[in-house]
Amino acid sequence: HPVQLGEIHARWEGLRPELTVGNLVIRDADNQEILRVKHAQVQLSLLLSLRERALRLRHMELSGVHMALEQTPAGRWHLAGFAPTSDRSAGLDPVDALLFSRNVDIDRVHAHFNFHGGSKQHIVFTQAQLTNQGQFHRLVADVDFPDQSGDVIKLVYEGEGHPRDEANFRSDGYIKL
Repeated sequence: HPVQLGEIHARWEGLRPELTVGNLVIRDADNQEILRVKHAQVQLSLLLSLRERALRLRHMELSGVHMALEQTPAGRWHLAGFAPTSDRSAGLDPVDALLFSRNVDIDRVHAHFNFHGGSKQHIVFTQAQLTNQGQFHRLVADVDFPDQSGDVIKLVYEGEGHPRDEANFRSDGYIKL
């Protein structure tokens, strides 16, 4: 997959290494753009990563993101053009990066969802904050559906448990139209 990267900066303060990238573009084998990131900043949680033996992020900021996601027959999501991984230990899954980062701040993320059944949906997270603390997860977002009315809705979604454990994960959502 061809990758273009406009800029990259790294710094390390205490036990919190940080990486900032700008103007990242990933294309599929047909040279179609599947991910564009104007700005991304991640801060590694070094102690948690060592304890859990997996890459864990303390903080993530995303802005100006355009991405295409595909749904598998089992209902899982992955970045279009990349084969879904069944081995969760194979590396940092982009969805896991969101689910297990302590704080995620999002500004202008355009997500194009391609459902397994063939339908498509374009959603813009104009602004969102995702907080994960232990087994508690909260998403507060302003969401736009530009292919429909174009009206922004307010969304609050909270969950308790491990998000990948569907049988034991409990959640509630609230929408303000």
